[in-house]
Amino acid sequence: MIGPMPKGPLGVSIGLNRGALTTETAIVVREASPGDNSGLVALTSATPMLGAISLRIDRGPDFFRLLDLRGKGKVFVATDRGRVIGCISAAVRTAFVSGTPQTIGYIGDVKVHPSFAGSRVVLRLIAALRDDLIRRDVDLLFAVIAAGNRQALSLMEGRLGTPRWRQIGSFRVCEFLPSPFAGRSNAYDIGPVRPNERGSLVALVNGFNRGYQFGPEIAPEDANPAPFARTLVARAGREVVATLTAFDTAEVKSNVVVALPPSLQAALAALYPLRLVLPRLRIPSVGEPLRLLYLRNAAHRKGHERALRALIQRARFEAYEREYSFAVLGIHERDPLSAIVKGLPKFVFSTHAFATSLVGGHDLEAIAAGIPMEDFALV
Repeated sequence: MIGPMPKGPLGVSIGLNRGALTTETAIVVREASPGDNSGLVALTSATPMLGAISLRIDRGPDFFRLLDLRGKGKVFVATDRGRVIGCISAAVRTAFVSGTPQTIGYIGDVKVHPSFAGSRVVLRLIAALRDDLIRRDVDLLFAVIAAGNRQALSLMEGRLGTPRWRQIGSFRVCEFLPSPFAGRSNAYDIGPVRPNERGSLVALVNGFNRGYQFGPEIAPEDANPAPFARTLVARAGREVVATLTAFDTAEVKSNVVVALPPSLQAALAALYPLRLVLPRLRIPSVGEPLRLLYLRNAAHRKGHERALRALIQRARFEAYEREYSFAVLGIHERDPLSAIVKGLPKFVFSTHAFATSLVGGHDLEAIAAGIPMEDFALV
């Protein structure tokens, strides 16, 4: 998902052109305002994410909308003579840490225009955000960086006054191939959530997420389906025993394929003959937006792992019916959910997870011993 620079979450998007640097005396670092929207959208388009699949992330028409979904967000920008040339964001939200709801900050959208690569712009942005979070008593921070993104990883080492981060394992970002088969389950009733089930659904998800580090605590309003989301449940009798939400991010971000490595091109090319019998199979190609169906708020009651697998299969079917390229779910390398998705056809990409405590108020070793959770729909 996030690969070598330029990149995103910790979305570090530092360009590779080291020429044409201007003096930093004209650069101003400040909190972003709605008037910066067009500049932020342009900056995001100018800093493609290079990785296993190289992407250009389009955040128009409203850069801030995705950030609003992450939590109470704040963006800092660097400007040169009024032009936005860098940014960084933090979304403050409530998540479970060692079983207790706490306020954490998710760091992302770290971007610097290619013409300012090699400058201190990114360090000034990090310092501004760090000072702001400390003033707001936000101590514990979380971020993810794609495997192989060496320049971004170097920022996590605490050099030049930046916070030192503790790696807490890696996520396997599973991109499941859509399926023309809805799947059947004799043990469970699979279908959309009913209005009278929303209270029990919130309790189910929060109870499940409590067992993870950084598992989000969802509120009752989070169980209400957005126009671009569909919540599915599995019932055993009248009891909801598993759930997930299929979420289309197209209204808040668009991922355009810039380049594919030869190995992945070959793997995708092998899928083309399937279109003769599966006409709704949408295969990614360079220059076209990826249609991704993200799987959020996946949870199950103990002993009902097969119910969640049935829901993932139903989501793969809906991805096929609605012509998505993949259904996407991020699973930590130590997460028991890995057994649930074993055998499902998918591409897998690795992303590293990190945590830091700005003023030393949290035991990072204890946090690292747990299993992190991340919602890759909002990355």
